[in-house]
Amino acid sequence: MRAQLRTWLIANVAEVAALDGLKVHVENAEQGTDTDHIVIQVDGEDPHNHLGGVGGLKSARVDIDCKASTPDAADDLAAAIERDLEPYTGAMDTITVDAVILQDTSYWSEAAKPGRDVDRYVTTKEFTIQYKVS
Repeated sequence: MRAQLRTWLIANVAEVAALDGLKVHVENAEQGTDTDHIVIQVDGEDPHNHLGGVGGLKSARVDIDCKASTPDAADDLAAAIERDLEPYTGAMDTITVDAVILQDTSYWSEAAKPGRDVDRYVTTKEFTIQYKVS
């Protein structure tokens, strides 16, 4: 799910593609990253049972942290991801997405520290993605 979502975001969200694939991270970014970037974290994946037994439907809780040097830049990147990802259903490499549901949006910041000279502003979009393994 992580790799498929990363690849899909780079290919289908113009604002993410503009970051360059090196700025789209899974689970965590390199220490001291100063440039605008996103971090995709999958908090959990749960299989769902169907009346006929275990089906292929899974549900993943996904946080996408959009980190930037200004609050507006973080918000704009997060809004672009929401705009393109939330209505999406269909193939995502080796999985098929049935539904994407926005659960929450949060805003926070990271203070400058050694190795990183500027504050980071973060807009986090939390989604539930329901999908089947192809």
